[in-house]
Amino acid sequence: MASEDVDYYALLGIDSTATSGEIRKAYRQRSLKVHPDRNPDDPQAAALFHELSIAVDVLSDPSKRSTFDSLLAARNARKARFAALDNKRKAMAEELERSERESKRAREGERSKKMEVERLKEEGRRLREERAQQAGEEEIRRRREMDEIRLRALHKAKEATNGGRAAEVVELGPLDKTLKIKWLKSAHPSLVDDASVTAFLERTLAPSNPDIDSVVLSSKTLANPSKGKHGSGVVAFKTLSAAVRVVKGKEADPEGKWKGFEVGWAAGQPPAALGAQSFTPTSTDEDSVLARLRQKEREKLMDEMRAQDEADEGATQ
Repeated sequence: MASEDVDYYALLGIDSTATSGEIRKAYRQRSLKVHPDRNPDDPQAAALFHELSIAVDVLSDPSKRSTFDSLLAARNARKARFAALDNKRKAMAEELERSERESKRAREGERSKKMEVERLKEEGRRLREERAQQAGEEEIRRRREMDEIRLRALHKAKEATNGGRAAEVVELGPLDKTLKIKWLKSAHPSLVDDASVTAFLERTLAPSNPDIDSVVLSSKTLANPSKGKHGSGVVAFKTLSAAVRVVKGKEADPEGKWKGFEVGWAAGQPPAALGAQSFTPTSTDEDSVLARLRQKEREKLMDEMRAQDEADEGATQ
């Protein structure tokens, strides 16, 4: 039994003009008769008892009673109007109400459909990102496998030229894939942190992938990005070939992209792995460069950067 369809006066068996005392008396009488404890076999007893509780609460509160009286009057007036309608007009009114209900359900269905479409779009976007990430990882793995194949082929070729004797394989040092960088702040005012340096290298080397592992700027550059003449730092690359691309790109630079930007090997000289060969070095499966740098060599490199910064500052004074 829905509360909005109940006539609380009729439920309590009183007139609409009943006083508060009459309302409470009628409630006590009716509630005792329908109390669930007294009617354990009546499944409707609890619902009726609940409706009686609502009725006495509404009719005992002047504000709620006034609202209910207005609702009841409107409901009775509506019933009276319907009673006066002939069958055709009554059918038309019911059809209108049915249409309104269906329209409401249609709107709700449309909202649900839009929400589902948005959910599917978001799910599709997430799946595309996952596939792109997996494709990128697969491409890196494939490139490393190809590099290994090329290296093995190169070693075999060396063995053949050395009469079958195994060629000496030069292992990469901890700084062989690391470059020192230095730039004029007046020429590159936007280079103020690791992210901006990374973005500069990506733009300058495009469309090639810079394969940057990490960027570390000097403490002085980070502390005062807009002061001083030069900024400096080191860039560790994932592969030796990536570092070589930067050095060669800087040396060629037909368009002047590197103007005001200097690069050099962090160890002070090209890696021994390059030797006098003319081929472009390939990538290896080594771990992150910074993770393999010995602490003492890193400290030495940072000391050199600080000394260079101090020398530059002294030259400008």
